[in-house]
Amino acid sequence: MLFQLVENTKDVIVFTDDKFVINPDFNHLTHTWQYSPYLDNSTTFASLLVGNKTLLDVCPEQLKPKFKNIISKHKTFLKTYKKTKISINDFQSHF
Repeated sequence: MLFQLVENTKDVIVFTDDKFVINPDFNHLTHTWQYSPYLDNSTTFASLLVGNKTLLDVCPEQLKPKFKNIISKHKTFLKTYKKTKISINDFQSHF
């Protein structure tokens, strides 16, 4: 399953399947963008060589609406946590 690692000093948090998961079982998470010490050798990493372009610049037109929605969700979560100084750990039971 695809995932994005969001590291936290207390817990390991990933975004996968449209939700945050705290301290996930990495046996079910197989593909991501970059290495982290939390991951073992069975994880597949993707790299895109796109020059000076962004992922949005090179995203196929038919996928751009979905990709923009995902980007917006990520930014909203991060902005909310930063602005309100809420710790994601306070909401562990809601994930």
